[in-house]
Amino acid sequence: MDQAQMQELYQQYFYYILAAGIVIGLIFGTIPLILGIKRKKRNMGLVGFILAGVAGAFSPLIAVVLTIVFTVLILRKKGTDPKVDDDAVVF
Repeated sequence: MDQAQMQELYQQYFYYILAAGIVIGLIFGTIPLILGIKRKKRNMGLVGFILAGVAGAFSPLIAVVLTIVFTVLILRKKGTDPKVDDDAVVF
């Protein structure tokens, strides 16, 4: 298969390849999402999930790298206790 045939095949199945990349990114993105919910870092987990899905559209390899980065960030930072408010004044 030469380059012209590969290019024609890619153009013909572009949307399928794009959708597959997004799905792969979202599958990987569930890792930081679940960890973020469990460790009380829901926003960071949600951002990791969305960015992994968007990055999967470009390249699933980038989605894997973003998943690793957000997983490390979530595991590294301490979760906040929702019962304790740092700004609350205790008398």
